[in-house]
This record gives sequence, structure tokens and C-alpha cells, in this order.
Amino acid sequence: FFSSRRRHTRYISVTGVQTCALPIFKLDIDAKDLGEAIQQLNRFIDLLESKYNLDPRYLQISASGSKGFHIVIPQKVFDPPSSIAYLNRYHGWMVSVLGEECSVQFDMSLYHQRHLLRTVNSERSDGKYKVPITLEEARALTPAMYVLLVQSPRSLAVLHLLPKDYFSEPLSLLWAQAKDAVKEGLAHQTKTHLVPSEALSSFTDDNLPTCIDWMVKGQSVSPSAQFNRLSMNVGTFI
Repeated sequence: FFSSRRRHTRYISVTGVQTCALPIFKLDIDAKDLGEAIQQLNRFIDLLESKYNLDPRYLQISASGSKGFHIVIPQKVFDPPSSIAYLNRYHGWMVSVLGEECSVQFDMSLYHQRHLLRTVNSERSDGKYKVPITLEEARALTPAMYVLLVQSPRSLAVLHLLPKDYFSEPLSLLWAQAKDAVKEGLAHQTKTHLVPSEALSSFTDDNLPTCIDWMVKGQSVSPSAQFNRLSMNVGTFI
């Protein structure tokens, strides 16, 4: 799996599968069917090449093994790798714009804090594999070819190394707009205000609000109530 929240490369293990945390821009095309996913992939490649001056040879494209594709763009293509707060939020904002521009359905849950991307050649629960594909294969891909490709792991030689000074100015501009938009949104979020301790002084263990007392004692609580939600309510009061 790949995560874009850390600056330095590190390896961890999730359910026995080696995972990797890298400073990357990751995208997941999640269409309704395989034929549409292939069309969306090529529309996205066309957009990056025509509007964002990004040579598609430097994209890392993988067939996810189900009916979608994972695309990885090195972060340094539009911004030097660095440890940045809210990195996933910035990427999510960029992906929402890119998706609208080329009518591509991306999986936005990928930009939640702990959502990871499966590594290439890892086996899925259905026995299929996530496998790397070349740009040429992506351009000529059919649903039947896709099904054959994901039957087993495969290795591809790196044909096009990213030049050290390679940079996309248009993508860098989108990155800057994403940071500004996210920061503006955070500035307008409702802030938590602490209640003065004297305002809570009248509440003791023997004099709790009825609803809090019931939650603490487990009284009149529905069997279907979620423990975490009850805990949060009690914690918020405390």
C-alpha cells in the first residue's frame, strides 16, 4: 500500500502484506464497469498531457485487479517532496478538480487520513492481482485484455526515468490553488470553545445531567447504540 502522509520512505505490514509510505500523488479510478474505467483512464491521460504538460510516460499506472486503475504521480513533478500537514486534503482537492475537467470518477475515500493504496503484484481476496501496465498497454487496453493481465503478478522494466529537473508548471499552479482552498476552508471551520470550569462546578459524580448519568451507568441505552459514539458524548461533556 502507498500512503502520501510521510516525508521519508518506510515499510510497514498490514495483514501480512508489505506496505510502503512515500511522498506521492495517488489516484484511483473507480468506474461502474471495466469498459468505462478504461475510457476514463485514457481521458485522464489526455488531460494531463494536453492541459498540464505532463509526459504520460512518467506515470505509474496499474490495473487494480477488479475494474479500476491506480495512477501514481511523483510529488516532485509539481512540488518538492516535503512533510506537509493536510497533504491528503490538498491532493483530494486537486483530484476533485481533475475529475470534473475530464469526467473521471475517482475514489475520493483515498484521501481520508488512513486510506492506503495496495502495492503492485499484491494478491486480492478474489485471487486476482494488482499489476503494473505500460502506457502503450493502457492506450490499447480492452476489458478482455485487462482480465488476462490481472491473473498473475508481472514485472515491467522502467523504460522512462523521471529527469531530475522535470517539473509541470500547470500542475504546480493547481497544487498552489489546492493549498489556498484547503487553508481557507480550515479557517472557516467552527472552532471548539472550552466551557469555563466554574460553569461545570455544579456537576459532581452525584449530580450529573440525567443523560450523561444514564450513559455512564449504561441505563436506558439502546442495545444497538455504538460504544464509540457514547464515549464521544461523555468525553465531550467532560
